[in-house]
Amino acid sequence: MELHQLRYFCAVAHNGNFTRAAKAENVAQPSLSQQILKLEAELGAKLFDRFPRSARLTQFGKTLLFRAEANDAFIAILAYPWRTRSIGR
Repeated sequence: MELHQLRYFCAVAHNGNFTRAAKAENVAQPSLSQQILKLEAELGAKLFDRFPRSARLTQFGKTLLFRAEANDAFIAILAYPWRTRSIGR
């Protein structure tokens, strides 16, 4: 699993559409779709129910989105500059 695949997955989940997600991530739509397919193959589960003009998260996709966003928040907290100083100083 690559970080950019998770980023693309979150973009599709939030945009509800592969084309809008690709535009938001500034990548070609076929490339984004291919990365999502690779992620699904690696995880062994379908992340989206695909429709002609939209994509809806599966139950597995909803769980992954929750964990990906929680992980992203955790990384952001760890990287925040105030973490380098001791509390109380």
